[in-house]
Amino acid sequence: MKFKSLPKIYRLPTLALIACVGGAFVFGWQNEIITIWISNGIYHFEFPFYLEKLFGFENGVSVWFARDFWYAELGVSILVGLWGAYQMGARVVGMKVKNK
Repeated sequence: MKFKSLPKIYRLPTLALIACVGGAFVFGWQNEIITIWISNGIYHFEFPFYLEKLFGFENGVSVWFARDFWYAELGVSILVGLWGAYQMGARVVGMKVKNK
């Protein structure tokens, strides 16, 4: 599917829905990694691409902080998806009303 083949009014909501699904997979996967580390007795988490080193954490961050961070990101991803779904529905209904 070519993204430019969509009408302009549907591009941003479609992108939001794609970001929601991708975010759900990525952030859910990170939470699964944290759960595995906790079950193995590892209580520090290293963010991808060594992001914790940018903020001054040398040995990773607490798994509890990381878990809460990824759950927050998952929540934001769901909100973006809900916004995209709402906008998609509103624009479809708007087009039907406009075409009557």
